[in-house]
Amino acid sequence: RPEVAKGLADIITIFLQEELAEPKEQIRQLGDRVDTIEQRMEREGLTRSQGRALQKAVAKRVHDIAKELNDTCQQHFANVYGSLKDRYNVPSYLEIPRDKFADAVNLANTYDGSGRNWWTD
Repeated sequence: RPEVAKGLADIITIFLQEELAEPKEQIRQLGDRVDTIEQRMEREGLTRSQGRALQKAVAKRVHDIAKELNDTCQQHFANVYGSLKDRYNVPSYLEIPRDKFADAVNLANTYDGSGRNWWTD
């Protein structure tokens, strides 16, 4: 009975194709979601711990410079935070992209007391 076997094989093939189509679509959708999450994370600002670490780096550098120049800290804080916002084109230093954290800390550590956007001089 070859025709019965062929018919049964066709039915099984169709069944498997239908059953496998749904998981393939679910896997594709999950891949799309992962891509979306990765893109969103790249755009998101600093984590809380990164924000705090940047604050500490800025404070240490500002206090060191103010002491070195026998100056007050207020304008130096404004210079550093304003420069960070300018450099990364963000309204708040907390919105600096997460992947730029190390660069932002390095920038803060290079502040020389000469004013805003000192790295462009």
